[in-house]
Amino acid sequence: MNSIDMSRLYKPRSALSTPHPYSQENGPIGLHERSANSAIIQDTSPPVLRLPLNEEKRCRWQMRDQLGASIEESAPRRSLRIGLGLLWAVDALLQMQPGMFHPAFYGNLPSNLMPSILQDLRETSPSWITWAVRTAQWFFIHWPVAVNLGIILLQLVLAFLLSLRVPPRWRNIGLVVSVLWGLTIWVFGEALAGVGSWGATFYAGFPGSAFLYACAGGFLLLPAEKWHEQTLTTLITRTTAGFLWLSGILQLLPVNGQWDRGAQLDVFANSGFQSQPGILSAPVMTYSIWSSAHPVASNTLLGLTLLGAGCAVWFWRTAVWLRVGVYVWLFLAWWFGMDFGYLFSGLSTDPNTPPILFAMLWAVRPRSRTTSKLEVASRVSHTSATG
Repeated sequence: MNSIDMSRLYKPRSALSTPHPYSQENGPIGLHERSANSAIIQDTSPPVLRLPLNEEKRCRWQMRDQLGASIEESAPRRSLRIGLGLLWAVDALLQMQPGMFHPAFYGNLPSNLMPSILQDLRETSPSWITWAVRTAQWFFIHWPVAVNLGIILLQLVLAFLLSLRVPPRWRNIGLVVSVLWGLTIWVFGEALAGVGSWGATFYAGFPGSAFLYACAGGFLLLPAEKWHEQTLTTLITRTTAGFLWLSGILQLLPVNGQWDRGAQLDVFANSGFQSQPGILSAPVMTYSIWSSAHPVASNTLLGLTLLGAGCAVWFWRTAVWLRVGVYVWLFLAWWFGMDFGYLFSGLSTDPNTPPILFAMLWAVRPRSRTTSKLEVASRVSHTSATG
């Protein structure tokens, strides 16, 4: 039997070719030395530089602003935003009237317009609404100048943030404040405008312009990308149509009390007797006399026009004559039923509900094909750039 040459099986390490430092053939190097080497590599790596906390937050806000600015704002969103900002500016100008700085403005004096309206709403509203109105009256009676100046300043700031070109971060802050301030006015200043009590009618300002301001701000707070889609504009038109249908049903309900002579006089005679040019008051007085003589026919006409306007808004993008008809009807309702928000009385705080409804419907009107193609091209370029 031949002997085995052990030297051919067990060669000295120096005779072998130098293996890879991390190969399994490298015997004594093992895991201990590899972990030591990796620890050395980690220790010799350059330290990670971190910005101060305030600087890091500032950089994050700048990145968000740049990302928001890179998304082209759609025409409907821009139109509604500017319209809401202009309405806040009008409200601020109306708040500068001399009568607003007098303690009697919220003092429940029968000779004043605003206290009489608030008193009527307070008598038909729940107890917590009565408490809210009384709280607002208390502040105005004791600090009329300070409270009024604060309201003017806040509404001017909202008009600035929404109407002009500002960073998206500040614009969104303005929208949040707009929603909160609108709801505050709706509760403390308008007593919910008759919501939750019988007798409310669209032609007297239901459901309150401040509530619609808050709704418009809520729509604008939705992501800017959603405004490029047709679904959001459809949501606005369908919501507005549903509101008009609800107003028409309330107008025609017998329990709402709009079928008698007194209810018709409360709406139209009050508008006709307000301080305004004779060319504006004469048609209102003529209709108020006719409506008081024929209350059933008048209320039927008012209810059916509300239902018809809702149908026209539901099919908002189908025909031009439907949109023109709704615009004309909004103007007539603003004139005959609300006396242009009592702008000529010297005590008006806002132009009432038709202007904000007009701003919302005007924003979602169909655009020309050229504008639509430009928006689609902008959206496609943004998607390709970010993708």
